[in-house]
Amino acid sequence: MRVEEARVSDASTLKGRSIVESGIGEKTGLLIIAVISKATGKYLFNPSHTYKLESGDTLIVIGNPGSCASSTRSWPRGSIIETENI
Repeated sequence: MRVEEARVSDASTLKGRSIVESGIGEKTGLLIIAVISKATGKYLFNPSHTYKLESGDTLIVIGNPGSCASSTRSWPRGSIIETENI
């Protein structure tokens, strides 16, 4: 398993969408285990599927190594920036 961080960009198509609306899990096989809210700076563990993603939020995702690397690259251009292994 691999854990990565991915930040939602200002121009992201994910901005304003809920986690379920984003389709991240279905499209990538990744599981969002936490969100670091830009608004509060706090970690939200096991976020609800109704959580609305906002610009600057950091997603903490988990998946197999191949899935993490290829999935974050396959999201729509500008959706996610600054991915890194943690």
